Amino acid sequence: MSYCINPQCNTRPNEAGRSRCQSCGTSLLIGDAAKRYRLLRPLRPLDSWSATEIFEAELVSEEMGTPVTPAISDASAIADAPASVEAVAAEGETPDAASPDSRSPEEEMPKGEAPKGETPDAEAPSNRRVLKLLKQERLLPLFKQEAEALAQLNHPGIPALEPDGFFAVDLAPWPEPMYCLVMDYIEGDTLDSWLANHRPIKQKQAEDWLRQLAGIVQHLHQNSFFHRDIKLANLMRQPDGQLALIDFGTVQPITDAYLAQIGRQGELISGVSPGYTPPEQSNGKAVPQSDFYAVGRSLIHLLTGQHPAEFDTDADGHLHWRPSAPKISPKLAQLIDDLTAPAPGQRPTTADAILQCLDDGLRAVPNRALKPKIVGLVLLNLGLLLLHMFVFGWWYAAWQGQPSDSQMPDAAIIEAERAEPKLLDPDSPGPDANTPEP
Repeated sequence: MSYCINPQCNTRPNEAGRSRCQSCGTSLLIGDAAKRYRLLRPLRPLDSWSATEIFEAELVSEEMGTPVTPAISDASAIADAPASVEAVAAEGETPDAASPDSRSPEEEMPKGEAPKGETPDAEAPSNRRVLKLLKQERLLPLFKQEAEALAQLNHPGIPALEPDGFFAVDLAPWPEPMYCLVMDYIEGDTLDSWLANHRPIKQKQAEDWLRQLAGIVQHLHQNSFFHRDIKLANLMRQPDGQLALIDFGTVQPITDAYLAQIGRQGELISGVSPGYTPPEQSNGKAVPQSDFYAVGRSLIHLLTGQHPAEFDTDADGHLHWRPSAPKISPKLAQLIDDLTAPAPGQRPTTADAILQCLDDGLRAVPNRALKPKIVGLVLLNLGLLLLHMFVFGWWYAAWQGQPSDSQMPDAAIIEAERAEPKLLDPDSPGPDANTPEP
Protein backbone atom coordinates (compact mmCIF):
# COMPACT_ATOMS: atom_id res chain seq x y z
CA MET A 1 0.00 0.00 0.00
CA SER A 2 1.09 3.58 -0.68
CA TYR A 3 -0.05 6.72 1.12
CA CYS A 4 -0.59 10.10 -0.49
CA ILE A 5 1.57 12.85 0.97
CA ASN A 6 -1.15 15.47 0.41
CA PRO A 7 -2.79 16.19 3.82
CA GLN A 8 -5.90 17.52 2.08
CA CYS A 9 -6.44 14.36 0.09
CA ASN A 10 -9.78 12.70 0.86
CA THR A 11 -8.53 9.14 0.35
CA ARG A 12 -4.85 8.88 1.15
CA PRO A 13 -4.35 5.08 1.07
CA ASN A 14 -3.65 3.76 -2.41
CA GLU A 15 -3.23 0.33 -3.91
CA ALA A 16 0.30 -0.98 -4.16
CA GLY A 17 2.04 -0.30 -7.44
CA ARG A 18 0.41 3.02 -8.31
CA SER A 19 2.55 6.05 -9.14
CA ARG A 20 -0.12 8.69 -8.52
CA CYS A 21 -2.85 9.06 -5.95
CA GLN A 22 -6.12 7.65 -7.22
CA SER A 23 -8.00 10.40 -5.36
CA CYS A 24 -6.10 13.67 -5.92
CA GLY A 25 -3.52 12.75 -8.55
CA THR A 26 -0.50 13.70 -6.41
CA SER A 27 2.68 11.77 -7.16
CA LEU A 28 3.22 8.91 -4.73
CA LEU A 29 7.00 9.04 -5.27
CA ILE A 30 8.69 11.72 -3.17
CA GLY A 31 12.30 12.80 -3.68
CA ASP A 32 14.75 13.51 -6.51
CA ALA A 33 16.22 11.61 -9.44
CA ALA A 34 18.68 9.66 -7.29
CA LYS A 35 16.45 8.88 -4.33
CA ARG A 36 12.73 8.69 -4.13
CA TYR A 37 10.51 7.41 -1.40
CA ARG A 38 7.09 5.79 -1.27
CA LEU A 39 5.00 6.28 1.87
CA LEU A 40 3.89 2.86 3.11
CA ARG A 41 1.94 3.57 6.29
CA PRO A 42 1.59 6.24 8.99
CA LEU A 43 3.52 5.52 12.18
CA ARG A 44 1.02 7.47 14.24
CA PRO A 45 -2.62 8.39 13.61
CA LEU A 46 -3.08 11.06 10.97
CA ASP A 47 -4.41 14.24 12.54
CA SER A 48 -5.30 17.36 10.59
CA TRP A 49 -4.42 19.51 13.61
CA SER A 50 -0.97 18.03 14.11
CA ALA A 51 1.99 20.03 12.83
CA THR A 52 3.79 16.91 11.59
CA GLU A 53 3.04 13.48 10.18
CA ILE A 54 5.38 10.49 10.39
CA PHE A 55 5.39 7.65 7.89
CA GLU A 56 7.23 4.46 7.29
CA ALA A 57 8.65 4.92 3.80
CA GLU A 58 10.47 2.84 1.26
CA LEU A 59 13.46 3.85 -0.83
CA VAL A 60 12.62 2.98 -4.41
CA SER A 61 14.93 2.56 -7.40
CA GLU A 62 15.71 5.66 -9.43
CA GLU A 63 14.29 4.27 -12.66
CA MET A 64 10.78 4.24 -11.20
CA GLY A 65 9.49 7.54 -12.54
CA THR A 66 10.98 10.91 -13.41
CA PRO A 67 12.91 13.28 -11.11
CA VAL A 68 10.67 15.34 -8.88
CA THR A 69 12.71 17.56 -6.55
CA PRO A 70 16.26 18.57 -5.69
CA ALA A 71 17.40 17.65 -2.19
CA ILE A 72 19.53 19.28 0.48
CA SER A 73 22.05 17.11 2.29
CA ASP A 74 24.76 19.22 3.90
CA ALA A 75 24.01 20.29 7.45
CA SER A 76 25.15 23.84 6.73
CA ALA A 77 22.86 24.00 3.73
CA ILE A 78 19.86 23.04 5.84
CA ALA A 79 19.86 26.41 7.54
CA ASP A 80 19.83 28.16 4.14
CA ALA A 81 17.17 25.92 2.62
CA PRO A 82 14.85 27.72 0.20
CA ALA A 83 11.29 28.29 1.24
CA SER A 84 10.03 26.07 -1.57
CA VAL A 85 11.44 23.31 -3.74
CA GLU A 86 9.36 21.67 -6.47
CA ALA A 87 8.65 18.13 -5.30
CA VAL A 88 6.16 16.65 -7.69
CA ALA A 89 6.06 16.39 -11.44
CA ALA A 90 3.61 18.40 -13.51
CA GLU A 91 0.10 17.05 -13.42
CA GLY A 92 0.06 16.70 -17.20
CA GLU A 93 3.18 14.55 -17.41
CA THR A 94 2.92 11.97 -20.19
CA PRO A 95 4.10 8.49 -19.25
CA ASP A 96 6.65 6.87 -21.47
CA ALA A 97 8.22 3.45 -21.65
CA ALA A 98 10.24 4.14 -18.51
CA SER A 99 7.40 5.60 -16.45
CA PRO A 100 5.61 3.62 -13.74
CA ASP A 101 2.26 3.77 -15.52
CA SER A 102 3.65 1.75 -18.47
CA ARG A 103 4.99 -1.05 -16.29
CA SER A 104 3.37 -4.28 -15.31
CA PRO A 105 2.13 -4.63 -11.72
CA GLU A 106 5.13 -6.83 -10.93
CA GLU A 107 7.55 -4.18 -12.23
CA GLU A 108 5.66 -1.33 -10.55
CA MET A 109 5.89 -2.85 -7.09
CA PRO A 110 9.05 -1.56 -5.37
CA LYS A 111 11.51 -4.05 -4.01
CA GLY A 112 10.58 -5.20 -0.52
CA GLU A 113 6.93 -4.06 -0.69
CA ALA A 114 4.47 -6.73 0.29
CA PRO A 115 1.37 -7.30 -1.84
CA LYS A 116 -2.24 -6.66 -0.83
CA GLY A 117 -1.51 -3.61 1.26
CA GLU A 118 0.86 -5.30 3.69
CA THR A 119 3.98 -3.59 4.88
CA PRO A 120 7.37 -4.82 3.63
CA ASP A 121 8.71 -7.93 5.26
CA ALA A 122 12.02 -8.18 7.05
CA GLU A 123 13.87 -9.48 4.02
CA ALA A 124 14.69 -6.00 2.72
CA PRO A 125 15.17 -3.81 5.82
CA SER A 126 17.76 -1.62 4.10
CA ASN A 127 15.05 -0.04 1.95
CA ARG A 128 12.93 1.08 4.89
CA ARG A 129 13.06 4.68 6.09
CA VAL A 130 11.10 7.09 8.24
CA LEU A 131 9.76 10.21 6.56
CA LYS A 132 8.63 13.08 8.75
CA LEU A 133 6.43 15.70 7.10
CA LEU A 134 6.13 19.26 8.43
CA LYS A 135 2.81 20.88 7.58
CA GLN A 136 3.20 24.20 9.40
CA GLU A 137 5.93 26.47 8.09
CA ARG A 138 5.98 28.50 11.32
CA LEU A 139 7.78 25.54 12.96
CA LEU A 140 10.44 25.41 10.25
CA PRO A 141 13.22 26.65 12.63
CA LEU A 142 12.65 23.63 14.89
CA PHE A 143 12.47 21.33 11.87
CA LYS A 144 15.80 22.63 10.56
CA GLN A 145 17.22 22.27 14.06
CA GLU A 146 16.19 18.61 14.08
CA ALA A 147 17.77 18.04 10.67
CA GLU A 148 21.04 19.68 11.74
CA ALA A 149 21.19 17.56 14.90
CA LEU A 150 20.54 14.28 13.10
CA ALA A 151 23.12 15.17 10.45
CA GLN A 152 25.81 15.69 13.12
CA LEU A 153 25.01 12.87 15.54
CA ASN A 154 26.43 9.40 15.01
CA HIS A 155 25.22 6.85 17.52
CA PRO A 156 23.55 3.43 17.08
CA GLY A 157 20.79 4.56 19.43
CA ILE A 158 19.94 7.66 17.35
CA PRO A 159 18.41 7.55 13.85
CA ALA A 160 20.75 8.99 11.23
CA LEU A 161 19.60 11.53 8.69
CA GLU A 162 19.43 10.08 5.22
CA PRO A 163 21.89 11.72 2.76
CA ASP A 164 19.89 14.35 0.88
CA GLY A 165 17.20 13.67 3.45
CA PHE A 166 15.99 17.23 4.04
CA PHE A 167 13.89 18.81 1.30
CA ALA A 168 10.75 20.81 0.66
CA VAL A 169 7.70 19.93 -1.39
CA ASP A 170 5.12 22.12 -3.09
CA LEU A 171 1.64 20.75 -3.55
CA ALA A 172 -0.84 22.64 -5.69
CA PRO A 173 -3.73 22.59 -3.20
CA TRP A 174 -1.51 23.35 -0.18
CA PRO A 175 -1.04 27.07 0.54
CA GLU A 176 2.56 26.86 1.78
CA PRO A 177 5.56 24.57 1.28
CA MET A 178 5.87 21.43 3.32
CA TYR A 179 9.19 19.99 4.42
CA CYS A 180 10.40 16.43 4.68
CA LEU A 181 13.01 14.71 6.82
CA VAL A 182 14.07 11.20 5.87
CA MET A 183 15.98 9.18 8.45
CA ASP A 184 16.89 5.60 9.30
CA TYR A 185 14.08 3.23 10.13
CA ILE A 186 14.56 1.69 13.58
CA GLU A 187 12.97 -1.70 14.01
CA GLY A 188 11.19 -2.39 17.27
CA ASP A 189 8.50 -1.10 19.63
CA THR A 190 8.27 2.09 21.58
CA LEU A 191 8.65 1.43 25.29
CA ASP A 192 5.10 2.52 26.07
CA SER A 193 3.84 -0.14 23.65
CA TRP A 194 6.35 -2.65 25.02
CA LEU A 195 5.32 -1.99 28.62
CA ALA A 196 1.66 -2.47 27.74
CA ASN A 197 2.48 -6.10 26.86
CA HIS A 198 5.07 -6.85 29.54
CA ARG A 199 5.49 -6.65 33.28
CA PRO A 200 7.51 -3.84 34.86
CA ILE A 201 11.24 -4.31 34.54
CA LYS A 202 13.48 -5.54 37.36
CA GLN A 203 16.77 -4.41 38.85
CA LYS A 204 19.16 -5.89 36.30
CA GLN A 205 17.22 -4.67 33.28
CA ALA A 206 16.75 -1.25 34.84
CA GLU A 207 20.50 -0.88 35.28
CA ASP A 208 21.16 -2.05 31.72
CA TRP A 209 18.62 0.37 30.23
CA LEU A 210 19.83 3.22 32.40
CA ARG A 211 23.36 2.61 31.17
CA GLN A 212 22.16 2.64 27.55
CA LEU A 213 20.13 5.82 28.00
CA ALA A 214 23.01 7.53 29.77
CA GLY A 215 25.26 6.62 26.84
CA ILE A 216 22.82 8.09 24.32
CA VAL A 217 22.36 11.28 26.34
CA GLN A 218 26.13 11.48 26.83
CA HIS A 219 26.61 11.47 23.03
CA LEU A 220 23.95 14.15 22.65
CA HIS A 221 25.44 16.45 25.25
CA GLN A 222 29.00 15.95 24.04
CA ASN A 223 27.84 17.18 20.64
CA SER A 224 26.19 20.24 22.24
CA PHE A 225 22.57 19.12 21.95
CA PHE A 226 19.92 18.05 24.41
CA HIS A 227 16.63 16.34 23.58
CA ARG A 228 14.00 17.97 25.82
CA ASP A 229 11.34 15.30 25.23
CA ILE A 230 12.58 11.94 26.55
CA LYS A 231 9.66 9.67 27.43
CA LEU A 232 8.54 6.10 26.78
CA ALA A 233 6.80 7.08 23.54
CA ASN A 234 10.14 8.40 22.22
CA LEU A 235 12.22 5.42 23.34
CA MET A 236 12.36 2.23 21.30
CA ARG A 237 13.43 -1.29 22.15
CA GLN A 238 15.07 -2.91 19.15
CA PRO A 239 14.91 -6.68 18.50
CA ASP A 240 18.42 -7.14 19.93
CA GLY A 241 17.38 -5.46 23.19
CA GLN A 242 19.21 -2.20 22.52
CA LEU A 243 17.38 1.08 23.10
CA ALA A 244 17.07 3.99 20.72
CA LEU A 245 15.94 7.58 21.19
CA ILE A 246 13.68 9.04 18.49
CA ASP A 247 11.70 12.19 17.67
CA PHE A 248 14.18 15.04 17.86
CA GLY A 249 11.55 17.64 17.10
CA THR A 250 12.37 19.61 20.25
CA VAL A 251 16.14 19.12 20.20
CA GLN A 252 18.05 22.21 21.30
CA PRO A 253 21.67 23.19 20.60
CA ILE A 254 23.60 24.10 23.74
CA THR A 255 25.02 27.50 22.87
CA ASP A 256 25.98 30.61 24.82
CA ALA A 257 23.18 32.45 23.06
CA TYR A 258 20.63 29.88 24.21
CA LEU A 259 21.86 29.94 27.80
CA ALA A 260 21.74 33.73 27.79
CA GLN A 261 18.23 33.60 26.36
CA ILE A 262 16.82 31.35 29.07
CA GLY A 263 18.58 33.49 31.64
CA ARG A 264 16.60 36.50 30.46
CA GLN A 265 13.18 35.35 29.39
CA GLY A 266 13.05 31.61 28.93
CA GLU A 267 12.63 29.61 25.76
CA LEU A 268 10.46 30.78 22.94
CA ILE A 269 9.21 27.24 22.29
CA SER A 270 9.35 24.39 24.80
CA GLY A 271 7.75 20.96 24.62
CA VAL A 272 5.87 19.69 27.65
CA SER A 273 5.06 16.03 28.34
CA PRO A 274 3.15 15.71 31.64
CA GLY A 275 4.90 13.43 34.10
CA TYR A 276 8.23 13.62 32.26
CA THR A 277 8.93 17.32 31.82
CA PRO A 278 10.96 18.89 34.66
CA PRO A 279 9.76 22.06 36.42
CA GLU A 280 12.39 24.32 34.86
CA GLN A 281 11.40 23.24 31.35
CA SER A 282 7.74 23.89 32.08
CA ASN A 283 8.87 27.41 32.95
CA GLY A 284 10.75 27.76 29.67
CA LYS A 285 14.23 27.28 31.12
CA ALA A 286 15.30 23.80 30.03
CA VAL A 287 18.96 22.87 30.55
CA PRO A 288 20.95 19.71 29.73
CA GLN A 289 20.11 18.27 33.17
CA SER A 290 16.46 18.37 32.10
CA ASP A 291 17.19 15.25 30.05
CA PHE A 292 18.33 13.42 33.22
CA TYR A 293 15.01 14.22 34.89
CA ALA A 294 13.10 12.72 31.95
CA VAL A 295 15.35 9.63 31.96
CA GLY A 296 14.67 9.10 35.67
CA ARG A 297 10.93 9.55 35.23
CA SER A 298 11.01 7.06 32.33
CA LEU A 299 12.71 4.49 34.59
CA ILE A 300 10.09 5.04 37.28
CA HIS A 301 7.40 4.31 34.70
CA LEU A 302 9.21 1.14 33.60
CA LEU A 303 9.92 -0.09 37.15
CA THR A 304 6.41 0.48 38.51
CA GLY A 305 4.20 0.14 35.45
CA GLN A 306 2.54 3.40 36.48
CA HIS A 307 2.73 6.73 34.68
CA PRO A 308 4.82 9.22 36.69
CA ALA A 309 1.88 11.65 36.79
CA GLU A 310 -0.03 9.12 38.92
CA PHE A 311 2.33 9.44 41.91
CA ASP A 312 2.19 12.02 44.66
CA THR A 313 5.15 14.19 45.58
CA ASP A 314 6.50 14.95 49.02
CA ALA A 315 7.09 18.37 50.52
CA ASP A 316 10.49 18.62 48.78
CA GLY A 317 9.07 17.80 45.36
CA HIS A 318 10.37 14.20 45.18
CA LEU A 319 8.11 11.57 43.66
CA HIS A 320 6.74 9.00 46.14
CA TRP A 321 7.31 5.96 43.92
CA ARG A 322 9.52 3.58 45.91
CA PRO A 323 6.71 1.57 47.57
CA SER A 324 5.55 0.57 44.07
CA ALA A 325 8.95 -0.99 43.33
CA PRO A 326 9.98 -2.55 46.67
CA LYS A 327 12.52 -4.99 45.22
CA ILE A 328 14.76 -2.28 43.77
CA SER A 329 17.99 -1.76 45.66
CA PRO A 330 18.30 1.40 47.75
CA LYS A 331 21.30 2.53 45.70
CA LEU A 332 19.45 2.40 42.40
CA ALA A 333 16.39 4.03 43.96
CA GLN A 334 18.57 6.82 45.30
CA LEU A 335 20.18 7.38 41.90
CA ILE A 336 16.74 7.65 40.30
CA ASP A 337 15.70 10.11 42.99
CA ASP A 338 18.83 12.12 42.21
CA LEU A 339 17.98 12.12 38.50
CA THR A 340 14.47 13.36 39.21
CA ALA A 341 15.39 15.96 41.81
CA PRO A 342 13.22 19.09 41.48
CA ALA A 343 16.13 21.48 40.89
CA PRO A 344 18.70 20.96 38.09
CA GLY A 345 21.56 21.61 40.51
CA GLN A 346 20.51 18.61 42.61
CA ARG A 347 20.85 16.20 39.68
CA PRO A 348 24.04 14.62 38.30
CA THR A 349 26.05 17.23 36.44
CA THR A 350 26.89 15.04 33.43
CA ALA A 351 25.99 11.71 31.88
CA ASP A 352 29.55 10.62 32.72
CA ALA A 353 28.65 10.91 36.40
CA ILE A 354 25.71 8.55 35.90
CA LEU A 355 27.87 6.01 34.08
CA GLN A 356 30.57 6.32 36.75
CA CYS A 357 28.01 5.58 39.43
CA LEU A 358 27.01 2.44 37.56
CA ASP A 359 30.65 1.42 37.04
CA ASP A 360 31.41 1.85 40.75
CA GLY A 361 29.07 -0.98 41.66
CA LEU A 362 25.66 0.55 41.91
CA ARG A 363 23.80 -2.64 42.45
CA ALA A 364 23.31 -3.59 46.08
CA VAL A 365 22.07 -6.96 47.27
CA PRO A 366 18.31 -7.14 46.60
CA ASN A 367 16.21 -6.57 49.69
CA ARG A 368 14.86 -10.11 49.78
CA ALA A 369 18.42 -11.53 49.88
CA LEU A 370 19.72 -8.78 52.13
CA LYS A 371 17.49 -9.51 55.14
CA PRO A 372 18.66 -13.10 55.91
CA LYS A 373 22.27 -12.02 55.50
CA ILE A 374 21.80 -9.20 58.01
CA VAL A 375 20.15 -11.56 60.50
CA GLY A 376 23.01 -14.05 60.10
CA LEU A 377 25.64 -11.37 60.68
CA VAL A 378 23.82 -10.12 63.79
CA LEU A 379 23.61 -13.62 65.25
CA LEU A 380 27.28 -14.28 64.49
CA ASN A 381 28.38 -11.07 66.16
CA LEU A 382 26.19 -11.81 69.17
CA GLY A 383 27.74 -15.29 69.49
CA LEU A 384 31.26 -13.87 69.31
CA LEU A 385 30.39 -11.32 71.96
CA LEU A 386 29.09 -14.01 74.32
CA LEU A 387 32.20 -16.12 73.69
CA HIS A 388 34.45 -13.15 74.53
CA MET A 389 32.50 -12.51 77.71
CA PHE A 390 32.80 -16.17 78.78
CA VAL A 391 36.56 -16.28 78.15
CA PHE A 392 37.08 -13.02 79.99
CA GLY A 393 35.01 -14.26 82.97
CA TRP A 394 36.94 -17.51 83.18
CA TRP A 395 40.28 -15.69 83.06
CA TYR A 396 39.20 -13.17 85.67
CA ALA A 397 38.00 -15.91 88.02
CA ALA A 398 41.30 -17.78 87.64
CA TRP A 399 43.26 -14.63 88.27
CA GLN A 400 41.26 -13.88 91.42
CA GLY A 401 41.92 -17.41 92.75
CA GLN A 402 45.75 -16.97 93.05
CA PRO A 403 46.79 -15.10 96.32
CA SER A 404 49.32 -12.30 96.13
CA ASP A 405 51.92 -11.11 98.69
CA SER A 406 49.63 -8.38 99.85
CA GLN A 407 46.99 -10.97 100.70
CA MET A 408 49.37 -13.16 102.90
CA PRO A 409 49.24 -12.66 106.73
CA ASP A 410 52.26 -11.18 108.56
CA ALA A 411 53.18 -14.45 110.30
CA ALA A 412 53.24 -16.30 107.02
CA ILE A 413 55.52 -13.66 105.57
CA ILE A 414 57.95 -13.99 108.53
CA GLU A 415 58.05 -17.75 108.16
CA ALA A 416 58.74 -17.41 104.46
CA GLU A 417 61.64 -15.06 105.15
CA ARG A 418 63.17 -17.42 107.71
CA ALA A 419 62.91 -20.34 105.35
CA GLU A 420 64.88 -18.49 102.70
CA PRO A 421 68.67 -19.34 102.80
CA LYS A 422 70.87 -16.30 103.41
CA LEU A 423 74.04 -15.81 101.41
CA LEU A 424 77.17 -14.83 103.37
CA ASP A 425 79.16 -11.83 102.33
CA PRO A 426 82.78 -13.02 101.72
CA ASP A 427 84.14 -9.68 103.09
CA SER A 428 82.19 -9.86 106.31
CA PRO A 429 83.90 -11.48 109.30
CA GLY A 430 82.87 -14.98 110.12
CA PRO A 431 81.17 -15.96 113.29
CA ASP A 432 83.21 -15.27 116.48
CA ALA A 433 84.35 -18.53 117.99
CA ASN A 434 84.27 -16.97 121.48
CA THR A 435 80.70 -15.98 121.02
CA PRO A 436 78.59 -18.65 122.48
CA GLU A 437 76.00 -20.14 120.27
CA PRO A 438 72.53 -19.41 121.31
